[in-house]
Amino acid sequence: MIRRRTTAGFSIVEVTIAMAIGVTLLLIATQLTTETTRLSSSAFVRSSVFVRASKAADLVVKDLQTSSFLGEDRNGNGTLDTGEDSNGNGVLDAAWNLADGTSAATLTFNNLQSGWTWTSAITYTVQNGTLVRLEGANTREICRGIEQFAVTRSGGEIAIALRSSGRDSAGRTWAETAERRLYVRN
Repeated sequence: MIRRRTTAGFSIVEVTIAMAIGVTLLLIATQLTTETTRLSSSAFVRSSVFVRASKAADLVVKDLQTSSFLGEDRNGNGTLDTGEDSNGNGVLDAAWNLADGTSAATLTFNNLQSGWTWTSAITYTVQNGTLVRLEGANTREICRGIEQFAVTRSGGEIAIALRSSGRDSAGRTWAETAERRLYVRN
């Protein structure tokens, strides 16, 4: 009588090879998951930084759309003449600080309100990495993590460049710049 060998089960060599293959696949999957998480975190931070800079630049543009180089100074002589004090505050509201062909890290101007009156001076500036809007006694934080705020004037065209930064989970710094251009009247 011949005895047949049964094929039920695995030999120790087969189990060892299968375990080695399984462990290798698990290590590869772990590395891929870690790398994907890192890249996802970086992409999230970069897009968040860009959106933050874009929204801040859009707010500055929105404010500038109702501004004027001359403000209340209709004849451009730099003094408060009869009929120019539209808001009755006794001050010539013509606070534009950016001369033609220049750049600055701070912007001051006046806005036209409903009823054809001018606001007091509005200033955008960066304080301790935060873009702030100052108007009279009111201070409003616009955006944090600002590395650069630059405004350039060329005739009636105003260019705004706002650079914002942030860190991802690995501690890397990412920075994005939002740029806007607009035309200011007179």
